[in-house]
Amino acid sequence: TKEGKEAAEYFNNLTTHMWAVLRDLLENKQIEIEDDADTFAQLSIRKYFMASNGKLELESNDCPTTLRPAIITGITRCWTGVG
Repeated sequence: TKEGKEAAEYFNNLTTHMWAVLRDLLENKQIEIEDDADTFAQLSIRKYFMASNGKLELESNDCPTTLRPAIITGITRCWTGVG
């Protein structure tokens, strides 16, 4: 898609692009997530950096954690309008 090609110019991989979109949705108050310390920690621990090719990349997740399914379901519903 056109959007995918544009994103590939700025983001080093799909994960980075998805996190950036989530960040923007949260900052613009287009979606809300539960007010919970664990959720906040999971969403804020990973940082961005500039990769050697000049594209933005999300640092790797050395200690994998998973978001609770309810959070993912809520984000999906808000994002897609489905559910």
